[in-house]
Amino acid sequence: MLPHALAVMRHFPFSVAQPGITYLALHPVSWNEPTILERGFRPGVSPEEAVLIASDLLHEDYAYMFDAFWDLWVVAEDGEWTLRPAPVNFWSMVLSSTKASTSRKATSR
Repeated sequence: MLPHALAVMRHFPFSVAQPGITYLALHPVSWNEPTILERGFRPGVSPEEAVLIASDLLHEDYAYMFDAFWDLWVVAEDGEWTLRPAPVNFWSMVLSSTKASTSRKATSR
C-alpha cells in the first residue's frame, strides 16, 4: 500500500513555493478511535521521508494521509490570475479482508 502511495507522490507536481509533504497523519479506519500519529513538516519533506516515517506504524486497518501543496491558477482580489499553492491530500489504506477457509469433512465407510 505505501509503495503505491509513494509511486503516486513521486510523480506529483509539488508547489514550487511549498514543496514536499507538509503533514502526515495515521488514522484508524474507525473514526471513533483517536489518530495514531500526526506530524507537521516545515519545510516539507520528501515523499520518501514521509513514507519512511509512516512505515514505522504499518497496520492493515490504518488510513495514511499525506498533505502537500501544488500550484494552481486562482483569481486574486484585483481580478488578476495568479499561481498560488493549493492544498492537496493523499490517502492510502487497505482494509483487512476476511480470508475464507476451506475445510474438508472426512467420512468413513
